[in-house]
Amino acid sequence: MTTLHRLLAAFLPRSPHAGERWLALTAVAWGAWLLLPMDTFEAGFGSTIGGKLLSEAQWGVLAIALGAFSLIGTQCCRPRLRVVTCVLLTLFWAFLAAVIVPSGATSAILYLVLGLRQMTFVYDAVLTWRGG
Repeated sequence: MTTLHRLLAAFLPRSPHAGERWLALTAVAWGAWLLLPMDTFEAGFGSTIGGKLLSEAQWGVLAIALGAFSLIGTQCCRPRLRVVTCVLLTLFWAFLAAVIVPSGATSAILYLVLGLRQMTFVYDAVLTWRGG
């Protein structure tokens, strides 16, 4: 099996943890989008608490780092690391949804759905870790 086939098989829907990998890649893609030279925060996020805490580039680096860490956690054989990465990514999406909701942006719903979906992976990771 070639490296390309292994890489494609890791992200197919039938492979274990494919959903976790896709959410991690979503975080990486969002972070890469923020690192582009556009003023993405001008669309509403900059006026929220999240925009005042970190700059656009800092949010981008944080999202890429969390996404990459989560990808490593799903590939690693340590169940505790998978639980930690799932919890961190859940908190990340939930925090984004929480700080965007007061601004009235519709993207808050997207972040909320991503956070809720990531919570199901936390549940699955804990069950796998505990052998249940």
